[in-house]
Amino acid sequence: MIIIVAEKSLHPAITPLGDVVRYSRYDDSCYPCHAWIITGIVPNYQVLSILSPEYPEKIDSLGGAIKAIEAGYMQKEISDSAYHYQMDVEKKENIIVGLNQFAIEDKAPTNLLKVNPEVGRIQQEKLEKVKSSRDNTIVNKTLKDLKDAAKGEENLMPIILDAVRNYATLGEIADVFRGVFGEYREA
Repeated sequence: MIIIVAEKSLHPAITPLGDVVRYSRYDDSCYPCHAWIITGIVPNYQVLSILSPEYPEKIDSLGGAIKAIEAGYMQKEISDSAYHYQMDVEKKENIIVGLNQFAIEDKAPTNLLKVNPEVGRIQQEKLEKVKSSRDNTIVNKTLKDLKDAAKGEENLMPIILDAVRNYATLGEIADVFRGVFGEYREA
């Protein structure tokens, strides 16, 4: 319980009517107990802004959720929220037990994993061997089938599995999807 109170900065109090409320450190507002579930998922200031009426109004003013997504509004809000959250953690305004409070001061271990460069060469040789021994006509056909299906509404999983069974590589399958759907670029 101490850890939860420290991390969420919510302090329980009993009202004269016997209800339990929790006070937020951000604006001294209080939440009924059912909000505790929400505050366990996102920081308190995000709960306040998520539940505020400005978001639906702003999204409506942009022409609806799809238009807001296409305009980059949602991505910007998520990015801004993540930035503010991280700044609060670094300034210790948002407590994360074990990270910025009650942390163990042991020296972090170093040199945990060193991968031998020979492993990469061996894997490349194995990949070339698989590509040379597979039936490339069948692989190309399954990749074409995957591309055609990705352009439509068909379930892609059986076609992906068929491509894998015929030894199409993850890179080849990903290239098909990049060709059909493109790559995400932040607006």
